[in-house]
Amino acid sequence: MGTREGGSAQSPGHFQVCLSHYTYGTRTKDYCRFLIGDTDGAKADLEESLQLVPSLTQTWVKIASVHMERGDPSKAFEAFDEATKHNASDPDTYYHRGQGNIPIISTVPSAYFVVVLFILNEFAKAAEDYTKSTELDDTFVFSHIQLAVAQYKSGDVQKSMATFRRTLKAFPDRSEPQNY
Repeated sequence: MGTREGGSAQSPGHFQVCLSHYTYGTRTKDYCRFLIGDTDGAKADLEESLQLVPSLTQTWVKIASVHMERGDPSKAFEAFDEATKHNASDPDTYYHRGQGNIPIISTVPSAYFVVVLFILNEFAKAAEDYTKSTELDDTFVFSHIQLAVAQYKSGDVQKSMATFRRTLKAFPDRSEPQNY
């Protein structure tokens, strides 16, 4: 994939473009490294962040995402467990952990983009995590959608359809639920 500067996705020029677009708010250097496929660099940045503030749950979630990207689910789930130790009420932890249990085909915007490249097919566990995520933050449409998908993949079509109907009613102005 080329960049505006004509380099590869992992070229230093692409990193600088990404950094200039995402240095404000929660978009940081580790996010840019992750996007360009530099998981080692992203992990190093995240570990540095944890040295400064070890209780940041979002950093633990991002480290889990790096482990997922690298195909190491056991380390990913260790990072999710660490995130819940610091804040068991963070819905993003459960949402992203649910993604580790169910195949995700595309990226979903949230606190951090995740594309899970391996399939664990733990749909019941995924449904538990998505349920917890929706309980903690019922305004995040993607937790509702992924809950319905996990229920469907578990073979509970009736429950899945009920979840989809509730999601359509709860988010009438959102197009995403209608894509499923």
